[in-house]
Amino acid sequence: MRNLLQFSGQFFILLLISLIFSQCVKEEGDLNIKPLFENPTNYSNEIALSWNAQMQDLERYTPGYKSPIAARTLAYTNLAAYESIVQAMPNEFNSIADKYLQILMPKIQPKESYFWPVVMNSAYKFSIQHYYKTAPIEQQLQVIQLYDKLHKEYSAQIDPSIIARSIEFGQSIASTIYEWSKTDVVGSEAYRNITDPNYVLPLGEGFYKPTYPDFSAPILPNWGNVRNFVSKELP
Repeated sequence: MRNLLQFSGQFFILLLISLIFSQCVKEEGDLNIKPLFENPTNYSNEIALSWNAQMQDLERYTPGYKSPIAARTLAYTNLAAYESIVQAMPNEFNSIADKYLQILMPKIQPKESYFWPVVMNSAYKFSIQHYYKTAPIEQQLQVIQLYDKLHKEYSAQIDPSIIARSIEFGQSIASTIYEWSKTDVVGSEAYRNITDPNYVLPLGEGFYKPTYPDFSAPILPNWGNVRNFVSKELP
């Protein structure tokens, strides 16, 4: 019998972050000359690291965001971030959404300019604000503040039309991934109801049993039915 090896959300997150930006330092002089198709890997990973640090804070304070839910959200958010810049990356990098997930992604216009740090920053903001709708006000303000900080840092002296186009493209990528994530009916918005009143506890050795003092119901009993990103068959 074949077994399925299901890759965890945490593994997928690490994979995406490693692909998003290299540790290369931004090349001086190119910023105002060719913001168009400059290779996104020429920039540092500041944007990706800053947003993932922010999501750790969101996970901590947003009601219902248990570890499995947080891992799923991190995976989808970082997928959107990767997809927002991959079309301008070297040929060895490919779209995960197009190639493996059969998602029809928005495409860049070959004759138009985009500034990739702004694209990614926009994608992160859109994703996080949609996945963490119930986050406390303080954390929501932190999201806006982080976006504004990074936007100001990277958009200085870039043509406003390029900035506007980049913001719109980042949002369109994040929106496409978000809408696809909603088709996973078990995982989508699971944070709103982490228990299932209709779930019947199986009886027997090794199964979950409510325990003292609150005898609470099991959390996310149907999580095994959440859609996987990747699965691999083993002999």
